[in-house]
Formats: sequence, structure tokens, C-alpha cells
Amino acid sequence: MIKYMNAGLLVLLLQTVSMAGPTAQELLAKFTETADKSHTSFITKSKIKVLMETNYSDREWEHLSGKKNKYYSIEFRTDGEKVKRIQYRWGDVLGPNGDIFFRPESEKIYLSDTYDGEEGYKYSRRHDDPGSVILKSRSWKDFTVDGLLANRDPVSGCFGYLRGDFVRFDSILEKAGLGRVTVRNKLEDLDGTAHYVIDAKTNRGNYTIWLNPEKGYNFSKATVFREAGDFFMKDAKLDSRQKYIFSVENTQFTEIDGVWVPVKGKVKVHYTAPTNELNTIADVKLTSILIDPDHDALDSFSIDDIKDGARVHFVDGAPGKYIWRDGKAVADVDKLVISELDKMAEEIMAEAKVPACAVSKKDGGSDLSLSSLSVSDLLKKYQEAQDKLQSFIAKGKSAIEKNNRKEETTSEFRFDGDRVSHRIHFQDTASPYKIFLWDGKTFIEYIQAGRSKNNRAFIAKNDGRKKEMIAAEYKGAPLMGICSGDYERIDSVLGKAETISLRIQTEQIEKTECYVIDAVTKRGKYTLWLDPQHGYNIAKIEIQRKKGDLIGDMKSLTTDMSFLLKNVRFEQIDAVWVPIEADMQQTENSRAKITKCHHKRTEIILDPDHDALASFIADDIPDGTKVLKPGVFGTEYKWLNGKPVVK
Repeated sequence: MIKYMNAGLLVLLLQTVSMAGPTAQELLAKFTETADKSHTSFITKSKIKVLMETNYSDREWEHLSGKKNKYYSIEFRTDGEKVKRIQYRWGDVLGPNGDIFFRPESEKIYLSDTYDGEEGYKYSRRHDDPGSVILKSRSWKDFTVDGLLANRDPVSGCFGYLRGDFVRFDSILEKAGLGRVTVRNKLEDLDGTAHYVIDAKTNRGNYTIWLNPEKGYNFSKATVFREAGDFFMKDAKLDSRQKYIFSVENTQFTEIDGVWVPVKGKVKVHYTAPTNELNTIADVKLTSILIDPDHDALDSFSIDDIKDGARVHFVDGAPGKYIWRDGKAVADVDKLVISELDKMAEEIMAEAKVPACAVSKKDGGSDLSLSSLSVSDLLKKYQEAQDKLQSFIAKGKSAIEKNNRKEETTSEFRFDGDRVSHRIHFQDTASPYKIFLWDGKTFIEYIQAGRSKNNRAFIAKNDGRKKEMIAAEYKGAPLMGICSGDYERIDSVLGKAETISLRIQTEQIEKTECYVIDAVTKRGKYTLWLDPQHGYNIAKIEIQRKKGDLIGDMKSLTTDMSFLLKNVRFEQIDAVWVPIEADMQQTENSRAKITKCHHKRTEIILDPDHDALASFIADDIPDGTKVLKPGVFGTEYKWLNGKPVVK
């Protein structure tokens, strides 16, 4: 028996024992095995109490009395492919004006996300309203198990989905690379139990995981620290001014059918940026969990929680107005009533044998016209006229007057129905030249400043900005039917109208009797005059928007606004009537702000060969221009030989 040992030899022996312990890969494999048993097919119910939250406006939601906090109740169901997430929310609520008010549990908000294997449904309602449902395509990224577990609520953190990641941390650490994931030499005590501690340096940040060998190698604590250059969410990178820390701790477990599962934990979030800071602390408690339930028998992924009368919105922008009825989206009855009234009017006119455009004379003028054309007939004729103008090149001049300041610009606009190129020259401004371009794959916006070193190009791999830029930047957009405040053509807006009607009387615009359509929409009240002598193009538009109406990309107006298009002049080009020039006026806040514009197309070519003309190539951005990519931080780009390259 050895009674005495040299101290140096003892240290060496302990190091040898430590080195003989499990590797990081072996420990992660044990966690993965346990997690896969409980995280593949299950139903969980949980309650979350947000103890403290500092929002972007630096308001702290902290109530030491415990009587007013932010609460969630969440049920999550999945079989590994299909998924349903049900959430109730009550307690402290941030109002639209930045004020904080308390919503009692009796008036809790209901939200659900469902993916049944084919379609996605996003539903929300209040206690006194049937709510609204958004129908998503199966490709929508959030309708995956990982997508709904990650970044949605504090519960996901207890399952290993750390905020800012769309996959579980073991998947991230497995791809970190040799030597970047290590096990600490010493076990560490947490709540009286020895834990293995894994440290990892990845391109998504630095992770530290405490694994409990007595609880199936589940994690009792996990932290991730992200800083400049680390990836966050999908493809975004943090810049030098951002920092993100997320942790889950005090995790407790229970054993179900031989599998240890998390049932309780505390989640902490700290995020800093130049203009805001976010801090959140939340207690998470799982009240029940079923592993491998019979989802078919339980009807886990049904959509019977969507109430009849809920408003329906299609991501693909299906025209018309729909509501939820008997488990599916149906056309709103109001639209059906309008259609029936149109048919009745046509039948009455036919019986009375009133010819189309019968005119009653009064004082030598035409003041009354009863037409056999319905609203839908007229809008169809307008659509046919616009279809002839889907591809063109238009050069133009604009004279703009705003706040007693006058400005003149020249522009060239190229369009083929999808791709778009707009180049504009300003006079007497600090930024004399600007372009935006969508070539079918990449959106490019370039601004030339007074000094070349301040030139900027913005690059994005989607066309999200295309509609906005056409409406806001191209002064000839109203001649295309795209009015100020709208991103869609006016016939598309009217296709979703709450009410729409055709006036009995025609009205004379520039010596032409025009049909007049009135419509009430969520975007305001519209009146447009269609000119039958000039291809049923629009001769005049009046729009009245009030505070609360939708504008742009579904934003709510904060003030009243109006828009007027008038004095439209047409020319016939290749047997097609084309709007050439017009006056426009936008008024905000009851005439406090008035912007006037006269736009004239000085040259227009219909159906050009865009490919031969290289219409959608950014060949005028100078080499060396600084390039900015939204969502990409920490990497600098410049423009070189017609494309962005790493600086």
C-alpha cells in the first residue's frame, strides 16, 4: 500500500485522470441523444413571467410588488415536421403611444402559428374580436420546428435554442472545427451537482455549456456572448458597436419514461447597440410535457382555433376581401352583395332597353350618362390598357415645388414588368445623381454626393425595396397608376375595396366624358376618372386619406393626407394611348405641407429590346464607391468592375 506520494506526482496523476475524461464531442453526443428523445415529437405547456424588461425607449418594466408583470402561457406541439404553437399574452403591454398599461388575464391576447405539412397559418385575436389570420406558403422560414422554437419566446432557451440561433447549440458546436470546442479540466459545482463545462469559439459567438451527467447530460446552464463579426440570426453580422449576451440558468429537470427533460429555468437577454439597449429577465416553468404523443388522436395540428369571421390575408396578395368561415377562407359576403347588385342593375337596364352611354342633353351639354358597363368592366379595360404599357423606356422632366422651394430633375425610367432601372439627375442639390435598379436578382441603390468620397451604393439580394422606390422616387409613377402613398397600382388597391361604385353621371375632363368610380378602402377614399376616348386610361385621381388609414407597406398614417392627379395629356404611340404629362399635388396635415409636381415624358419607347440595350445593368457606378449591404456588419465592401468586392 502506498501511504505517501510526492506532491508533483499527485498533480501529474490528477492531470492524467482529467485528460482521460470524455471529450467535448463525446459530451455533446450524449446531450444530443437525450435532447433528440424529448425534442423530436412532443407537446409542452409552459408559463413565462417576465420579471424585468428594458425596451428600446429605455422604459423599464420592473414591478417589485409582483402584481404587474408580463405573462405568457404557451403550448408547443410538433412531430418533427408539423408544428403548432399557441400563445396567450397578458399583463404589462406597450401601447402604440409608448405608454405601458396592464391587460388582465380575462382579456388576454391569443396567437397561434400552425404548419400542417402543407400550409402555414398565423392567427391572432383579442378577447372580443374574431381576429385575423395570415395564410403563408410552406416555404415560409418560420414554419419549421427550428424556426418556431428559436427566437420566439423564453421557452426555446430551455431546449437549447439560444436566442439569435435558428438551430440547437449542439448543432452549432459540432461544426465549430477542431480545437475550437474544449472541456474544462475541472468539473464545476452547480446546485450541489458536478457539471462538465464546455467552451466553444464559433463564428456565431463564444458559447459556454454546463452539462449535468446525473440528468442525462442535459444542460443546467448555457451562455453565448456575441460581439463584432459574429453571425446573428440567419446571415446578419454584428458590428463593432453591437454586443449580445444570452443565458439560461437555474435549469431544473424531471424524468419521464427514462428521459430527463427540462421543466424550469431563468432566461436573461442583454443587447446593446448605438441607439438602443434591451435587457430581459424571465422565469420559465413547464407545467406539462408529453413525449411521443398520438398527434393524430389528439388532432394536434388542426386549425379549429380560428374563429368564424376572422379577417384573412394572403401572403401572395390574392385580390378581393376574404373572411374565415367553416374552416376555410371564403369571399366576404359584402363583395358578393356588391356583385349581385351589379347584376341586378344590368338586368334592370336591359329590361328598360337603355343603350350603352345613352346621353340626356341639357343646355347643349352632356350631363347624364347611363352605361351598361359595370365597375369590374371598366377596371378590366383599364388593366388591358396598362398591359400594353408593361415594357417601356421613358425619359422625363419634373418641376417640383415644396415648402416654397423649387427643384428641377431629369430622369430615365426603364421597366419590363419586373426589372426596373431609374436614373435621376438633380439640379442645385448636394446629391446631383441617384439610381436604383432591380435586375431580377439584386437590388442596387446608388447615391452620388457632392464629393466622390461620400458616394454610397446599397446592395440587397431581394426586391423588397423595388415597389417602395418606384412609388417614392419616380415622379412618373402616377402615370403608371401608382399613386403617392401606394406601392400597388390603383386597380389592385380598388380590388380590395370595402365599397366601390360607379356614378350614374359622367363628368367632363378636358372635353371628354369620363366614367367616375368611387371606392372606400383601408388606404382611404379613392375617386378616379376613366377616359374612354384615350384607351380607358386615367384622366384624374383624387385620394383622401385620414389618420389611421394604411399607407405604403401597411403602415398607419399619423396625419391626414390627400393626393391629386389632374391635367393629364395623352399621345398615341404605335396605336397605343400613352399618358405623357400631368400635374400632381400631395397635401399633408390639412394643407400644412403641400408638394406640387409637373412631370412630362419627353421621350418614350414601347416594348424595347432591354437585353440588347443593357437596360438593367449598373454600368455607371464609379470604381471605389463604398458599398453597404443591409444586415451585414463588420465587413467593408467597395464597387469594382461592375460588382461589390471585399475592401
